[in-house]
Amino acid sequence: YQDTLTYWRDLVQEARRLRQDPACTQSEAIGAAIASLEGELAERNNSRHPT
Repeated sequence: YQDTLTYWRDLVQEARRLRQDPACTQSEAIGAAIASLEGELAERNNSRHPT
């Protein structure tokens, strides 16, 4: 489980790097993927540490 979360965080970081590349032609799709992964990570983090 922790490996999956680490992998997703790595994907988010890589996607951010790709989106900053001026030659990137899919920044909108990458932005949507980043938002989706960040939402999933936040949801899983909240389920493990309820407030």
